[in-house]
Amino acid sequence: MKPFEGVFGRLAPDPKLAEATLRRVVEGCSVLRSDESRRREIAALLLDANERAHQAMREDDPRYWYWRCRALEIGWVANVLSNILVANGMLPIGDMTAHGRLKAAEIIGVEADHG
Repeated sequence: MKPFEGVFGRLAPDPKLAEATLRRVVEGCSVLRSDESRRREIAALLLDANERAHQAMREDDPRYWYWRCRALEIGWVANVLSNILVANGMLPIGDMTAHGRLKAAEIIGVEADHG
């Protein structure tokens, strides 16, 4: 759990909350490493969220921005998780970006090489 401690110590000022959050993240990453069906569920959730956002746009839904932001939030989580999975030799859930890779590196405790 050591690589995650710095990140969650800064995000949650209450040490008990930081510890509980850290424990859930480590457990979640362990589940994703060992359970292909969980990775498929996240991919399906991302696909569904994007489809719902496109539907809202086509239908001129007044809640379009709710659906678009939901899809972007799920996409960000999938992006970061994908980078963590790839770093562990597994296939990604979805698209990966440099920002997602930086956040994944921060979470797993990789420091940047400033040459």
